[in-house]
Amino acid sequence: MKKLFILILLVLAASAWVTGKIIQDPGYLLISYQNTTVETSLWLGLALLLIAVLTVHAIIWLVAKLAASGTLMRRWSSNHQHRRSTNKTSRGLINYVEGNYGAAQKKLSQGAEKSETPLINYLTAARAAAENGDEQATEAFLHKAYEVAPGDGLAIGIAKAEIKIQQGQPEQALASLLQLRKTNAKHQQVHKLLQQVYIDLEDWDALNSLMPALRKLKVAPAAELDKLEHKVAMILLTQAAREHGSTLSLTERTTQLKAVWDKVPVKSRRHEEITLCYVRLLKELGKPEWAESPLKEAINQQWSEQLISEYGLTNGKNPQRQLATAEGWLKTHAQSADLMLALARLSLLNKLWGKAREHLQNCIKLKPGVTAHTELARLLKHLGEEQSSHQHMLESFRILETGLPLLPMPDKAKGTA
Repeated sequence: MKKLFILILLVLAASAWVTGKIIQDPGYLLISYQNTTVETSLWLGLALLLIAVLTVHAIIWLVAKLAASGTLMRRWSSNHQHRRSTNKTSRGLINYVEGNYGAAQKKLSQGAEKSETPLINYLTAARAAAENGDEQATEAFLHKAYEVAPGDGLAIGIAKAEIKIQQGQPEQALASLLQLRKTNAKHQQVHKLLQQVYIDLEDWDALNSLMPALRKLKVAPAAELDKLEHKVAMILLTQAAREHGSTLSLTERTTQLKAVWDKVPVKSRRHEEITLCYVRLLKELGKPEWAESPLKEAINQQWSEQLISEYGLTNGKNPQRQLATAEGWLKTHAQSADLMLALARLSLLNKLWGKAREHLQNCIKLKPGVTAHTELARLLKHLGEEQSSHQHMLESFRILETGLPLLPMPDKAKGTA
């Protein structure tokens, strides 16, 4: 309030001063241009000049305001379109999650033009179209994705491969993935999809070659990759031994099987299931003598009752040395019934009847079973001990009987009706 009062006083003082000057000397101003002359007092001329300056300033200010208004209108229009695009994109994504793929495809494509992330719109729209079975629209959306984001070829390529896998077209997915792998050799998702495609195509050789990269890039937990590697190894071994059975000789198939086995990683070769697969295929091809070495190696690395049982059923090149190897395991596994049974069978191979009998008896003490009693019964029969043989056969029948369901039986004293 005080400042306003001082300002008014200053204006009044200035006005009084100017008025005094005008009265004292109004001045004279003459403006002449060609045939035109304008005469007026100095003070009036200054007043008109001030008015002209203020008028020009006002015009400039008005023009600036109008221009700013146009910018604001355009900005408002752009923001409005952006909000509409965002709403359509959000609605389309919600439709996609809800499984309403037709609506998702429509909303996402409508929202793509003004979207800040048109690539997301087109890729999700392509997935929605694929879910609808609309291959033409799928390809069109993928093409638009390339147009709006040519620098994101990896993301688009992965999306395309995933869609092709989903559509049951692994061959087309493979072509895209192999191309992506050339420029993205260390990309985890590319390799994960390659793994899936090779499984779908049952291309086990290619998948086997891919396994080192899958492990290096950790595309899955180690246990899961171990399981896959074991499965692939057994399939390749089986194919080598059987797939060309009608055209290849036994010798050729055996050589082929051995070549596949040599390529199996050392860690996998010691796995119980893979070793058993290889050993049984060798026996199937008439090469049981080749089976003893991989069995011994696997057992020495990791004890396995199943492998011990198989070892006892394997006729190696040198039965005496094979028996000695098995006897060496007694130092650490003297309580293994399966080892006793294997030792008994290897003793029979070496025609050591007394040893075989002793091992069978020890096996029965550790773990009474049908197989041990039957083996011992057969041995005793050939040794001429008919009564003892009969007793062990009865014992094996008794064990078998315990596994039968409880059902009514006839009374032997009354006979049968």
